[in-house]
Formats: sequence, structure tokens, C-alpha cells
Amino acid sequence: NAFIHDQDMRLSWIYDVVLLARSLRVPEDWEVLQQRSVDWRARLALEHSLTLARIWGGLELPHEYADFSMWPRPTKTEIDGWYNATRRHERLSEYLSLHMSHASGRLEKLRFFIHLLFPSPDYMRVKYPPSKDGLLFLSYVRRWRRWLSRLLPAG
Repeated sequence: NAFIHDQDMRLSWIYDVVLLARSLRVPEDWEVLQQRSVDWRARLALEHSLTLARIWGGLELPHEYADFSMWPRPTKTEIDGWYNATRRHERLSEYLSLHMSHASGRLEKLRFFIHLLFPSPDYMRVKYPPSKDGLLFLSYVRRWRRWLSRLLPAG
């Protein structure tokens, strides 16, 4: 999901939404889009995407679909998931509950936890650039230290 990747939003993604939305036929495709967004628990993400496309990409929605309050309501599961997904950086517990839900198996939870501790080297080079080649392990230490400073009260 583009909306939970470290708060990065690329203009190219928004423009993709603009192009896709402009290719939809009225009313056939828009009605299918509305229903599938609810079925796939993506109704709120779609609303957010289309809103950004309107603001940044100049997208004009068909008049009869421009008012999101008239769209089908998202499910409670989606609303709860959206809350966790969009606020995951506020509290570690919310972030973990999003990714380690009861629906996840033990292997999936373990895989997530390992990835949380040891993200890909490419990610680490971007987010925590090492001072010299060969010192990437220090980037992981800096990441863990930052976490601990957030979790443990100072002094």
C-alpha cells in the first residue's frame, strides 16, 4: 500500500491514479470500482488516492461520483485497519498489531519480526546511510538505537 511506506508518496503514483481514473467509463466502471473497493477493503485507500489525484493531478471525478459520502460505506474491518495503517508510527503497539494480527500464522509473524529487525540492505543504505562501504552493520545499530530511544524514557 502506497500510503504506509514511511509516509512516502510519489507524484508518479498519484499520476498513475489520474490516468487510471480517466480511463474509467461512466457509470459502468465507476460502479464496479465502488463495489470492489468495499469488497477488497480498499474503499478508504481509494478515496484517499482519488483525493490526492484531484489535488495534485487535476483529476476531475464524474459529478455523480465526486461526493465520497454517497459511496458505499467501508466495512468496520477496513476502518480499523485503515486507522492502524495510517497511524502506525505513532505507537509501536499499533504498528505491531497491524502486522501481527491474529490472522497471521506463526511463520508469517516470525518473518515479519526478522524483517523488522533486519530490513533489506538497500533500505538501510537509503534510510541510514553508512559512513563508509563495509560499515552497513552500523546502520542497523543506529536503527535499533533510535528505536530504543523512542521506547525507553530518557534519564
